[in-house]
Amino acid sequence: MPNDKILQAYKSAANSSLVHATIQGIPWVGGSLDALLFAKAVKWKEQRIQELLDGLRHDVEVLGEEKINKDFFDTEEALSLFERLFAEIVKEHDSNKRGVLRRALLNVGRADFESSLDRDFLLETLLSLSVDQVKILKYCFDKHGHLGYDELRNLKGSEKDVVASYGELEKVFGWPQGSYEKKGLIDDLQSKGLLFDWWTGRLDYTPFWFAITDFGKEIVKTLLKD
Repeated sequence: MPNDKILQAYKSAANSSLVHATIQGIPWVGGSLDALLFAKAVKWKEQRIQELLDGLRHDVEVLGEEKINKDFFDTEEALSLFERLFAEIVKEHDSNKRGVLRRALLNVGRADFESSLDRDFLLETLLSLSVDQVKILKYCFDKHGHLGYDELRNLKGSEKDVVASYGELEKVFGWPQGSYEKKGLIDDLQSKGLLFDWWTGRLDYTPFWFAITDFGKEIVKTLLKD
């Protein structure tokens, strides 16, 4: 696997006195960088690999043999997807994001996996999302994912509470009021086609009222389900 080579490269470099001397020669931060790039990096990557394998073992046991698509795990597609996700999980410092990706790793191999979209495309989209964006999608899916796009678009202004607003997410997730960073997450989800601006085309336009798209629902149903 790619990460075996990465770890081996780290270990080989860690045994090179020339590499250590060169890094430690960097003024003020050399010693810290040397420890970070080698001793700590190898340890953290090994811990993440163990965490992933232990987590997968637990998830598979909980899911049950009958819900696993064993044939899928014999395909080249499975190998490609698993190597990609494995590499991303081991590189990811955020334990919550690692948990999301590990769950997706299992979900693409479920017997009930069904989507008109390629697994690779779905996973690439998920990899581009932050943990907060995953929370936004799941929140919108749980709140109004049972409604179709036309139903959501045809809601009256007085029915706007069926969809979601930024102010609502501030309260639910405890976000700072008016945070440009958090609002940017919503803009990004809209640019990816996962949310749509619900107020567009209505009188007295008010920003940051939004709803989940069919694509967003697909991400949640296929990759993020428990």
